[in-house]
Amino acid sequence: MLTDGKHKYVECTPKSGTGNIAKERLRGKGELIGFCKRITNNEIYYRILFNCGHECFIRTGKNLECTNKECLSKRMSEKRRVIFNTAEYRVKMSKISKEVQSRPEVKEKHRKFFAEYWGKEENRKANSEKKIAYFSNPENRRAQAQRTAKYFNDETHRKNTSETVKRLYKDRGYKQKYLESRVKIEQARRNADEMSFMQMLNELNIEYVWQAPLLTDSGKGYVLDFYLPCINLYVNIDGSVHGGDNIKENMIVSLTQEKDRQLDEYCRKHNINLCHIKASDLRSLGFNVKEAIGI
Repeated sequence: MLTDGKHKYVECTPKSGTGNIAKERLRGKGELIGFCKRITNNEIYYRILFNCGHECFIRTGKNLECTNKECLSKRMSEKRRVIFNTAEYRVKMSKISKEVQSRPEVKEKHRKFFAEYWGKEENRKANSEKKIAYFSNPENRRAQAQRTAKYFNDETHRKNTSETVKRLYKDRGYKQKYLESRVKIEQARRNADEMSFMQMLNELNIEYVWQAPLLTDSGKGYVLDFYLPCINLYVNIDGSVHGGDNIKENMIVSLTQEKDRQLDEYCRKHNINLCHIKASDLRSLGFNVKEAIGI
């Protein structure tokens, strides 16, 4: 008795020549093991071992393609990619989307759906955990940075995004929540240099806040690596992305350096104590924590 996990089959012998036809139709995609009959409908099925390693039962006359969920999903993704990459399809879908979104009843339906969805704590928690898991991977962060850089090379995108950001950041509550989510993401990374500095602080019994949010008066926000409340000092551990000796200049390094410049300027204007520690200095044998933070 054979089974595919859902139906049961019994082996059978088909008409002569049927096997040769099936082998020609396979065209090297797999190996024909034999024929069998499904008990529920009494019809003949091919039993095929495909090159992907999946054994499938396919009814005679149907396309000889692997029916495993993984292979089906992969084939459908490839078909969608071919279709979606055509300019005509994108223009067509853009027009349809604009027509649908302009209808008040559709807008109200979407508003109610998202209000109900994000109103549930489990949905917000699940989404937050997915983001943290995704951005904990350095390759994902690098890919996201590349996509962002490519997106903002388009002046139209920069303008639209700037207007949206200005509108959102007028609400300080929204910005504060965003910074709190950034704190969780940064903590999940568990940067090796930050963990080393944290261990040094623990050995000296110095109180600290790891990944401290700083919201400026203008609405711009930063997440700094450490805050030492005992001496009212923020500390940033600057890795290679912040530039320095023997670091090749690129768009990401330039953006990071500009962000650092704006942060330093803000801290000077508002008398906020900020200390930058190079990761290369932190790894050196002669590094002294007390000298670095000025105590």
